[in-house]
Amino acid sequence: MVLADETYMRLALELARQAAEEGETGAQVQLGYCYERGIGTQADPQEAFKWYERAAQDGDEVGCNNLGYCYEQGLGVQADQEEAVRWYQAAVDRGMPLACKNLAAHYEEGSGVPKDLAEAKRWYRKAADAGIQEAKKHLAELGR
Repeated sequence: MVLADETYMRLALELARQAAEEGETGAQVQLGYCYERGIGTQADPQEAFKWYERAAQDGDEVGCNNLGYCYEQGLGVQADQEEAVRWYQAAVDRGMPLACKNLAAHYEEGSGVPKDLAEAKRWYRKAADAGIQEAKKHLAELGR
């Protein structure tokens, strides 16, 4: 059964690649995730970055958020906190609540932006209002 699962994973990866190459941003994000995590293929951080970047440049909010993560963590690219903030902000501008939490963390830590706890609370609040549990925890720690 494992062999069948591997065959299906490779097929799914190939279908995602075809859609991604045709410009389907959701497929680009999924392909990036497969390369990030080594799902159906060997993990390849540079390839993950490439697909997240394509999706982000085409305006996909998840692509923007994941590209911010790549810059934050140095995944497939040299770590650059200012670029991470830029891409998290792009994801926020496109309506992604998780990116609000990610952006808030940068303001809380002063990473890529000047430290600003009021701004951190503002972004955590937006994320918490959208149901992001981790943001609620951070708000409580910061004293709302």
